[in-house]
Amino acid sequence: MKKTVVMMIVAIFLIGCSSLEPKRVVNGNVFASDSPKFKLKLDPSFIYLQDLKYADTSKARIESDIILSNKENSYVFVDSDGDNVKKGVVITLAKTSGYWINNPYMDVKRTIEKGKCEIDGNKFNYFTIPVTGATGRITEHITQKGYKLSPGLVRVHGRVPLGNRKYLIEVVYFEAFGDRYDENTVKVWWDAHKGYMSAKEKEILANFNNNSLSAFEILETY
Repeated sequence: MKKTVVMMIVAIFLIGCSSLEPKRVVNGNVFASDSPKFKLKLDPSFIYLQDLKYADTSKARIESDIILSNKENSYVFVDSDGDNVKKGVVITLAKTSGYWINNPYMDVKRTIEKGKCEIDGNKFNYFTIPVTGATGRITEHITQKGYKLSPGLVRVHGRVPLGNRKYLIEVVYFEAFGDRYDENTVKVWWDAHKGYMSAKEKEILANFNNNSLSAFEILETY
């Protein structure tokens, strides 16, 4: 009798623990999480490349110019022309052992743009930088799937849910320079963080920002 009771307690404990695991699913072009509550719909041109798993450490860090957490998986989507990636979206729900501050990008330096924006009625902090597309785990994940990445611009959107401050909801948008690229392009864009931006570059940046906000729609969040 005692053995049966113990087994029942263990079973209840295990069921309780499993129910605490956050549920994350991708159904077509819709990503959904129950904890933190977040649901995002991507443009149909994006395809899902599966999630990128990280080691179990709690320290968030900057890797390849994109803030990531090793505690959670990242969900990677690309829009390509053949095997060349034109655009990419990476969703990461980064968990910390403590609590995230309201603006986790406060100390990010050398940005083309940095500030606050509103996406589908939800407030996000963001920053924009140029990237070479040459290093980093996300790049490796994409290239291992048979795709090629070229230099481009990245806009990182981050939101700390009021109801669950252990998480940072992060949506990263990438767009390749494409025909606009030459070996001097990335240097030119790095100079833009100093305020050196031509009228043409301002036009390109405005189009990029519009593209980033039209690549996905936030259906639900805290």
